[in-house]
Amino acid sequence: MVPVAGSAAYTYAYATLGELLAWIIGWDLVLEYALSSATVATGWSGYFQSMLGAFGLLPHAVANMRRVGGRRREHNTGARTESQWRRSRE
Repeated sequence: MVPVAGSAAYTYAYATLGELLAWIIGWDLVLEYALSSATVATGWSGYFQSMLGAFGLLPHAVANMRRVGGRRREHNTGARTESQWRRSRE
């Protein structure tokens, strides 16, 4: 019995490759959609902040964030901190 609900990729994988590979493909699709929606949300928030800034409605804390490379820098990641530490020791 082939599942009716779900994406075409999941259904095809279920029918041809089996339940385990279809499950892996299904979760791959979920992660892909999550990553793409996060990317779109980042772009939309940039446009929204530009619009608020144009109307003078952008909060002071957000408007004065430090920009690095044309993007707002919010947090320093552990990997970046470690690479900076390595460079300082050379």
